Amino acid sequence: DEVFAQAFRKLKRNDSLQFEFTQAPPPPKTPEWLKALGEFISVIFEFLGPLLYILFYVGLGALIMGAIYLIVTTIMAARIGSRGKAEDELPTPLYQPEHNQARVLLGEIDALAAQGKYAQAVHVLLFRSIQDIDANRPNVIRRSLTSREIGQLSILTADARTVFSSIAATVERSFFGGQDIGQTEFNAARSAYAQLTDQSGQWTPREQQEQAA
Repeated sequence: DEVFAQAFRKLKRNDSLQFEFTQAPPPPKTPEWLKALGEFISVIFEFLGPLLYILFYVGLGALIMGAIYLIVTTIMAARIGSRGKAEDELPTPLYQPEHNQARVLLGEIDALAAQGKYAQAVHVLLFRSIQDIDANRPNVIRRSLTSREIGQLSILTADARTVFSSIAATVERSFFGGQDIGQTEFNAARSAYAQLTDQSGQWTPREQQEQAA
């Protein structure tokens, strides 16, 4: 008992411990104006409760419809984009001179050949052919391409590629090789182009045409 009493007295002398507790003060009274405000807000929410309930579901429905719209438009845009990409990836149709265009061109070079300007006539045939290719297949012929490279383009039909390359070779021999182009070379170029475009007849000088007549 004495040991317990000493221990208890030692415990009581410890100022860091509290052995007596006072009663907590009561909470302050709510002001009347605050009570009135709370009751007013409560009445408003009771009145607006059904309306807010409807607005909540209307807003939720709008969000769902917006999400569906975004999904549908995204899918449609992807399909249209893939369709356009597929169309862009379609192979470019092959090129071959048209009959009417070729007839006009042959008339032009025949007029030059009648004046003995065979080299100029073959050069015009090559130049007009390049223009015709560029007009019918835009963005294919680049400025850096030589006539020989143009003659190897994949957009040309096999026959057009052969004819164009032969005309280009004749022009190269004349303008870059310094060789004279006579009626024989001109006839070969013209005949190849005429056969390619289904133009009948081979050009002959006016004198020969008159003698034949």
